[in-house]
Amino acid sequence: RIVDFVDLSSKNNNCRSYQSEHTPQPPKTTRQSATATAAAAPSTRSQIYSSNFEMAYRQLLSLISFTLFACASCQLATGWDYLHEDYSITSLSVEEKELQRDALIKLFNSTDGTNWLPHRRRDWLDEKIDECQWDGVQCVDGIVRVLFLDRAGLAGTIPAEISNLKGLAQLFLAGNSMKGPIPDSIGDLRDMAYLFLESNMLSGSIPSSIGNLSSMKGIWLEKNMLTGSIPPSIGDMQNLNTLFLDSNRLTGKLPSAFGNLLKLERLHLSNNAISGKIPNEIGNMAALEFLQIDHNNLIGRIPETFSRLGNIRIMYLENNHLTGTLPQKLTTLPYLMGLNIHGNELHGTVPRELCGKVNRNNVAMRNLDVETQCNFIACPVNTFESLQGRQFSANSPCKPCSDGKIAAYLGSTHCWEETENAFVLSKDILIASVCVCAGLVVMCFVAGRASTKVILTKTESIVEFASVNSLDKLDVIAEDDFFRPGSYQSLRSLGSRGSLASRGSRGEFRPLMV
Repeated sequence: RIVDFVDLSSKNNNCRSYQSEHTPQPPKTTRQSATATAAAAPSTRSQIYSSNFEMAYRQLLSLISFTLFACASCQLATGWDYLHEDYSITSLSVEEKELQRDALIKLFNSTDGTNWLPHRRRDWLDEKIDECQWDGVQCVDGIVRVLFLDRAGLAGTIPAEISNLKGLAQLFLAGNSMKGPIPDSIGDLRDMAYLFLESNMLSGSIPSSIGNLSSMKGIWLEKNMLTGSIPPSIGDMQNLNTLFLDSNRLTGKLPSAFGNLLKLERLHLSNNAISGKIPNEIGNMAALEFLQIDHNNLIGRIPETFSRLGNIRIMYLENNHLTGTLPQKLTTLPYLMGLNIHGNELHGTVPRELCGKVNRNNVAMRNLDVETQCNFIACPVNTFESLQGRQFSANSPCKPCSDGKIAAYLGSTHCWEETENAFVLSKDILIASVCVCAGLVVMCFVAGRASTKVILTKTESIVEFASVNSLDKLDVIAEDDFFRPGSYQSLRSLGSRGSLASRGSRGEFRPLMV
């Protein structure tokens, strides 16, 4: 996204004004410089003509090249480079034209248009001016194709009537103060290719109707307050190239339908509360280059199918509840140059073949030994780094745990006493309940309560433990340090009817909301 070359508020003549203002001009000559130039000038007329022709020729080339650059910048800034594709909407009836104008008026009113930035609300609602001339509105043949209102001071909700912009291809509403849900009607914009709604305060769930947008190439919804799960219908957008959903409040599981997005290059889901296992189908995303699913509540193993991500460059998996070991097959990924796995519950070691590969673009690390390079991915078992669980500079080495303490996982940020965290997991187990009614014969077998004491090294382990063992009642006591945001929500998702308490620094017990 390059939108800073020109200000769209100056409308379509910006390309011409931009070129005229920035076209290289011949240098101004003073009388002294002209005299000095004449004294040093060629003596023959042919040499003078040749010199002048060469200068004019160079200026012409410079003018042509800069004009091409300026227009290319203008096109990229205004979206014109995408306005020559095949669209399903190629003309509007008189009624549809009126609905298009009414939709823009509705957007103005529902987003407190009178308080938009002054230069962004210019000409809006003027009855004498066609809506295609309003600031931020770009039309082709009278059809609104681009609506550019990024950081324009919008505050309010996106009206359902946005769907009456039948031919809209690009919607820029990022960096405002928009609230409320994304309307379901947005799924009616069949020509929509780029949706920029990031950095607002949008809430509610992502509408499943978004899967109807088969022309969609890029979605930016990060830094909002969206809740609920990611709709599986996203997998129907076969042309999707970029998906940013990070820094929201999304829950639920990763849809296996992601595996249908064969053109997706960037998948950003960081900083949510997404739970469950990573679906194997993500390994089908052959074009994927950036996978960022860190800072969630994901459990289970890193799928072996990740080895099929032949174009992957960045893989951020840190700060989840992932278990098992780092797959050896990741060493076959040819372009991988960024891998974060710290803050999980991974055992084993980082494959040595992976260490040099991931850090190959870091000039400062090329001369380091393999062990140190591996530390930049994650600190080994029984070592720690207090900030990130990995070495990230020469002054942040992985330190060994002191006597009597352990760090059982790769990428630990601290060590702990081997027996300091004992969890009492209680469960009412119905071993058998068989009732056979045949005349007067009734057979019932009921066995009662069982209790198990388990030593776990991190509180997050209880989430997967309870899930695997089908616990319906869970009583947990642990140190404050071992709780993370989202752990309580994960416990709630298990349907736990037990309790969760935290032991404070003075040994007192405090009940925690689950």
